[in-house]
Amino acid sequence: MASSTQQEVQFILENAPEDWHYLIWILAAFGLSYLAMRRYGPPPPGFWGILTRVCRTAAIIIVLLMLAGPAWQTTEHHIQPGQVTVAVDLSASMQRSDTPSKETRASYASTMLQALEKREDTPNNTYNWKSICANGIAINLEDLRTNNLQASGAHSKIAHELLQIASNSQQDVLVLVSDGRSTDKQQLESIAAQLRDREIAVLILATGSDQVSAELDIIEVLGNREIARGERQPFTLNLSTRGLIGEELNIQVSNGSGELLNKKSIVVKGKKEQSAQLLSSETTIDVILHKEGDETLHFQIEGPNGLRAAISMQVHISERKLRVLMLTHHPRYEMRYLRNALDRDHTVEVHSYLADGRWRRWGGDRFGPETLPLRANELKEYDALIIGDVSGNVLGIPAQENIVRAVRQSGLGLVWIPGERGAIADFRSAPLGKLIPAKIPDRDSVQRAYLKGVIHQANVTELGKQFLNAGAVEWIDLPHLIGSCPLGDEPVKGSQILMTGTDDVPLIVSRQYSSGRVTIIGIDDTWRWRKDVGDFYLHRFHSSLLRYSSSGRQLHRKPWQINSTPSRARLGEAVQVQVSPTGPVSDANILPDSITVRMFRDDEEKIIRLHRAPNNSSYGISTSFFQAGAWQLEIADGLNSDEVRTAELTILNSTAENSDPRLDRAALDALAASTGGSVFTDPVTLAEAIPDRQRRRSERRVEAAWDSWWFFAIAAILFCIEWAVRRHFRLP
Repeated sequence: MASSTQQEVQFILENAPEDWHYLIWILAAFGLSYLAMRRYGPPPPGFWGILTRVCRTAAIIIVLLMLAGPAWQTTEHHIQPGQVTVAVDLSASMQRSDTPSKETRASYASTMLQALEKREDTPNNTYNWKSICANGIAINLEDLRTNNLQASGAHSKIAHELLQIASNSQQDVLVLVSDGRSTDKQQLESIAAQLRDREIAVLILATGSDQVSAELDIIEVLGNREIARGERQPFTLNLSTRGLIGEELNIQVSNGSGELLNKKSIVVKGKKEQSAQLLSSETTIDVILHKEGDETLHFQIEGPNGLRAAISMQVHISERKLRVLMLTHHPRYEMRYLRNALDRDHTVEVHSYLADGRWRRWGGDRFGPETLPLRANELKEYDALIIGDVSGNVLGIPAQENIVRAVRQSGLGLVWIPGERGAIADFRSAPLGKLIPAKIPDRDSVQRAYLKGVIHQANVTELGKQFLNAGAVEWIDLPHLIGSCPLGDEPVKGSQILMTGTDDVPLIVSRQYSSGRVTIIGIDDTWRWRKDVGDFYLHRFHSSLLRYSSSGRQLHRKPWQINSTPSRARLGEAVQVQVSPTGPVSDANILPDSITVRMFRDDEEKIIRLHRAPNNSSYGISTSFFQAGAWQLEIADGLNSDEVRTAELTILNSTAENSDPRLDRAALDALAASTGGSVFTDPVTLAEAIPDRQRRRSERRVEAAWDSWWFFAIAAILFCIEWAVRRHFRLP
């Protein structure tokens, strides 16, 4: 309803505030008229006498009227409708379908609008529909009528946005449609006092349910999309659960033909008070694929009462033949048995060299070139490099720098296997020492640690279990290991412990260095595992570590790569998307100033433009995303897409908004009570309870006759006529 204005104009006498005052002025007018006609000097004869009397009488009456204060009084009546602001919470929890009618919580706003439009005694109010969690922008009424409101906000700052709406607009009634799930709940009490001071009562339409509904979902699957045939490949499932603490979940993975590849069961962990919260957890499941080519893996998880979630992933299986370069000082047991085990593996090609006396090839022609292949172009031919008990002085600075670049830029896997000579300590101050993922003491301390001969029982950590598998026996049943290289009490920042020994002493530590991974094996006698089984456990152990360490090599065959930091982000969180070279760029001058990256999932697609940094060959942009899901990133324009490794970015729903989606009735009751309002659960009842807040306001304006010149002109003319006639007849 729009504002309207009515206008009334009246002629009044300002000096006659009461009606009976008019009688006094009328009697005074008659009295003066009589005197003017009968008692004011001798009149001229005939017509001129009558004219003189009339002019005299009219002039006196006009003068008397002016003394009475004649004026025009204009009265304007303004009718203003009541202002009702309806604030609808559009945060993610309002999209839940747990209302009695099984519709979304946000649909209550649509039902309320329909009830208002059907109300017979429609109050004279104007309704302003505003959104919470969408910066207070107006809501499209067509979306309300068609029940098409999209509630996907990451944060529901009810207190902040409700106060902002109240401050930016005038309202007689404030209605809140919400489930009370506020990410600034602590401020609700303070804004209630401010709304009460402004005499704004809040009517609340509470939506949602107090019950906890069990939920189960697979957020994403993390794993290598390039799988080596016949190798065990771990995949990590990021799970989201609610109301399932203590329940058993069954996980299975199958291929595109429906063949079951692996299955396992886990129990959801958590405290009883966390039953309503959305909990994140991870679990790992392994697969071994034997057929080369493209394959689709289907991951499925089942819970109680028919709960089920599934996700699929495309992978490529190929024969992976490792090229390994081995450097050691002398053919000690560990290195000799390892070389022989790798040599008998048809998927591994090993080139080995000894440094005692001078560098020389260890074995025949099939064990590598005649000269040590440590030049930059030669290292590109290898997937992994094993450095045994080699002294720092036998590897020149250029060779060390070449190895560092190959690890960081080309993804070369580096495996350190120190020995009892303690030669690894020589690298602490050398360029290659920057690629040791542990704190190595001096040479004497390393030697004493080996000679001490502490007996270790191998204990693989949770991370190590993802790719290290003892096979038919448990690690505890394998022969114990004697002595180890001290790898420090505290791991280097960013490193990961894969295996521990007695008193949780780190035995295997790994760390990512840009593109490549470096692993240090502190034990020197895995050859003992050959007892009764030959190379089986020795080969299985080292082959897994080599493939794990060289996994970056397979990912960096292309000269360019797309990275997103982080690779998993929440809705609205800033993400850095970068396209950078995996190695040196031959001619940066011919690179374009900007490129475009295509992001897609299912049938949705987005294009983002990345600009090249000054004096740099990399492209990047910082942006945020507001649609959850797994997005694939690939080059659209600017670079050859065949030369750029693609990436994947996963956008997750906000945990703050979905951590506990139950209706917070206590918070809504407190807000309504503090402002003098009420809480409703039925939108129709609330629509009927909104009062009529129409207001009437009158404005009066008076324009006095004294401000009009023609009143004076008429009186003056009449007196002039009377005076002229009397002068003509020479009367006094």
